[in-house]
Amino acid sequence: MIMNKKSLYIVLLLLLITLIALQIYIMKGFEAIPGRVEIAAIESTMQEELLKAAGAVKEGSFLTSYVKEGQLRIDNNHVTVYMTDEEYPSFADFEVLKGKWFTEGKKEAVISQDLSIKLFATPNGVGEKLLMDEQFFEVVGVYETNKLLEKISRSSEAIYIPLGSGLGEKIEKGRLLIASREGININFLKEKFLEELSLNQDSFGIEDLVAKDMTRKADIIRQLLEGYVFAIELLALIFLIRWFVNDFKAYIKKYNEVMKKLYLREMLTAYTTELLIIAIKWVLIAFGCIFLLQKIIAFQFYIPGNYLPPDYILDFQFYKNIIFNHMSKTAGSYYEGLYRAVFTISKAILIVETLVTLTLYVILSQNVFSKKGQNPKAEDNKMEVEAWLN
Repeated sequence: MIMNKKSLYIVLLLLLITLIALQIYIMKGFEAIPGRVEIAAIESTMQEELLKAAGAVKEGSFLTSYVKEGQLRIDNNHVTVYMTDEEYPSFADFEVLKGKWFTEGKKEAVISQDLSIKLFATPNGVGEKLLMDEQFFEVVGVYETNKLLEKISRSSEAIYIPLGSGLGEKIEKGRLLIASREGININFLKEKFLEELSLNQDSFGIEDLVAKDMTRKADIIRQLLEGYVFAIELLALIFLIRWFVNDFKAYIKKYNEVMKKLYLREMLTAYTTELLIIAIKWVLIAFGCIFLLQKIIAFQFYIPGNYLPPDYILDFQFYKNIIFNHMSKTAGSYYEGLYRAVFTISKAILIVETLVTLTLYVILSQNVFSKKGQNPKAEDNKMEVEAWLN
C-alpha cells in the first residue's frame, strides 16, 4: 500500500520530534558532566613531578584531582582501571548508589553496577573481594552512570582505586584535573592555574605540558542543536515571506477584477470582513517575520580557539593538522573519548533531522502554495460582484 502525502507528513513529523528529543537527552546528559581543565605531561617520566607540583597549588581557589588510567582484564572482562584520589567524584558523571567512595591508602575499589552483576551476580557488590594484578581489593562502593552515554562511548567497565594501590606498572597514562571550587568563579582557569603551577616548581617547564580546557566541550555539542534551530528559523522566515508574497499577488489580482465593477467605497463595504481578516493575517505574518529575523541576527556560533590558526585564517597546514589529529601530543582521556562519541552521534542525528525537515518543508510548501498561489478566477469574481449588485 502506497502511503499518501498526509500519512507521510505525519510519520516524518513524529520521526523529527523523536530525533530532537533524543538529541536534547544526549546533550543534557553530556552537560551534566562537570567541566574541567586536563593537564598531562608530554613525557611519562614527568607525571610524578606534575603530581608533586600540583600539590603545592591544591589549596585555595582550585579543586584538583590526579588520575591515572589503564586497561586490565578481570574474569574475561576488559576493564579500565582509574587510580585517583578522594576528590575525583567532583569531576565524575556518576552517582554512588551503594556504599561509599574509597579511602586513600587502603585496598578499596569502587565499581559500576553492571560490573558488579557480571562479577558477583548482584547489583550490590559492596563487601566483595576483587582480584587485580595478584592483589585483593574490597569493593566499598557501587555506582551507576548514564546508560545512554555509556552505550554511545562503547567504553569498557571502569574500576576506581586509590593512587597508592601499587598498580603503577599497569597504569600508564596520567593527567591532572582542575576545576574552580564551589562558589568561586575563575575566568581563564587554565591560564591562572598554569601560572600558579610555574611559580611552585622548577623541575619542568609549562611547555612540557599539554593543557586542555574541557569546559567548553558541552557548548560545542549544544551548538549542533542550536544550529538546527537556526536553520528551522531560516526556513520558517522563507516560508512566511513566500506565503505573504503569494497571498499579496493573489488578492491584488482578485481586487483588480473587483475594481472593474465597483467603486472603492462599494468594494470596502462588500468585502469588509474579508479585508479585515486579510489585514490581521498580514500583520501576524509581519510580526512573525520580525521575530524570526531578530532570532537569526542574534544567533552566535562558538569556535574554540584551538581550532583557529594563531597567525592567519588561511593557514591550511594548521587545518590539515586539526583534521588528521597531528596536534595531539598525549593520549585522550575518557572525557575526550566520550565527547568524540557524543559529537559523532549528535552530528548524525543533525544530518537526519536536516533531511527530514527539508522533506517536510517541501511537502508543506506544495500543500500550501499550490492552493494559496492559485489566483481567484475572474469568473468567480464576476459572479461575486453580480450577486452583491443584485
